[in-house]
Amino acid sequence: MLGALHIILYADDIILLAHTSYAMQKMLDVCCEESISLDLKFNVNKSVALRVGPRWRTLCAALTLGSTALRFVDSTKYLGVYLKSGVKYSCSYGHLKLRFYSCFNALFCRSKASNSELVTTELLKTVCIPMVTYALEVTDPNKTATSMLNNLINRAICKIFNCCDSDTANDVKHFLDVYDIRTVYCVSGKMDSVSS
Repeated sequence: MLGALHIILYADDIILLAHTSYAMQKMLDVCCEESISLDLKFNVNKSVALRVGPRWRTLCAALTLGSTALRFVDSTKYLGVYLKSGVKYSCSYGHLKLRFYSCFNALFCRSKASNSELVTTELLKTVCIPMVTYALEVTDPNKTATSMLNNLINRAICKIFNCCDSDTANDVKHFLDVYDIRTVYCVSGKMDSVSS
């Protein structure tokens, strides 16, 4: 049987996971000792603590990295994904709206000169949608988040083809192979029983 996952490493980014504050402090102490032996230094200004579970709002003992107490936060960004504290593990996807619309509007303005909806649609598929689908297979978005992400694509299609009817937008998406987030997510193998 595989043991529990307690650490996630990517380049110089680290996430430590523990069931108790005591276990977390022990892991922080080990990291601090190892960093000294490797002549590395943690940036304590970027290091934070985030609590998940039924007692996530309950005060607990301060966690320290070296001699500095870590701040407890409601959300933090790790590799472009916003993790949120709460009763259950969850992620925030609101920032994707801003990034998507910023990217799409810039591409839409520049591609209007080509006077081709197909060019704009291809740019949507190859530039904007991957920005929204990044890390979905890991973060497991709920139905509300998935609907919000699908709405981004639907509104972009409506803008490209100057339509406001959802049936027309769905037909355009079908003919041009622009898939809903749920479909992309199902193909990646994460969601087994999602209805469109």
